[in-house]
Amino acid sequence: MPPEIALWRRWSPSRRRLYGEVVAFRGEFRVRAAELTASTPPTSWATEARDLIRIAGERAATGPVSAGFEALNAARRITVTAYSSDEVRAEAAALDAEAKSGKLSEWRSAAIGTLLKGLDAESPLGDTQQKNLLRFALHLRDDGAQNDHRKHEIISGRYWQLVLVVLITVVALITLSRWRPLQLSASASDGSTTVSTPNDWAMWLYVVLFGMIGASVSAGLSLSKGRPDDRIPQVRASTIPAVFRPVFGGAAAIGAFAIFSAGLFADISATNATAAAIAFLAGFSERLIDSVSGRFAANS
Repeated sequence: MPPEIALWRRWSPSRRRLYGEVVAFRGEFRVRAAELTASTPPTSWATEARDLIRIAGERAATGPVSAGFEALNAARRITVTAYSSDEVRAEAAALDAEAKSGKLSEWRSAAIGTLLKGLDAESPLGDTQQKNLLRFALHLRDDGAQNDHRKHEIISGRYWQLVLVVLITVVALITLSRWRPLQLSASASDGSTTVSTPNDWAMWLYVVLFGMIGASVSAGLSLSKGRPDDRIPQVRASTIPAVFRPVFGGAAAIGAFAIFSAGLFADISATNATAAAIAFLAGFSERLIDSVSGRFAANS
């Protein structure tokens, strides 16, 4: 049996699925290995398959789930060596139906269909050649699913990084509010646009924190809008900026607050609540900074 999944890791549906598939395939493999005849010695392929199943089980308990599925799929493909002719044709028919179902990309479906043409009952190819074709066709199918797992892990990793940033920012905001409480309804007593704060540096810190939270929310929404047909390098390139968005969001919030404090929006009540809202929006949307900067330049 593969190692048990730690309790704190069981929240992951993909990890639980991998664990279940490893357990099921391990049982199937033992039955097949026990039924092997002397004409199909398990000395080479079976040993390699056992090692891959063990690796998949270890990855199900800890480590990258995508690596676990990769090892498990490789073990399944190696087991094709022990297939009978009827099993080869049955597996080919199932794979052909899957390729035509629309689950795979167009080019993968076409390539798999071309390979499977050599696996019909009237094929002149020998038994070993047919098994090699089936393994390669299965590899094309598995590679597509493997890419999906890698994309999921990349995006999930970015989400967890953002969650960590949000938690740290919220803790810092709560700590600051206990130390230097922010009166959200406070405004300047002389009617000017200078925001009344318990301490000037504290207000700037509030602005940075609200801007970081806004940028984190925006980055999280951006990650959820990724296109499923993007390649892995595209996914990596498009998700890396999400990690740095909170930093730039805090900087954008400082700029927006400086413009706001300069009296650009004379028709807006200069309260701390307004300043916090502007800081959040500045971190959430870069377009706000462009708009405010343009308005500031037009009025100067």
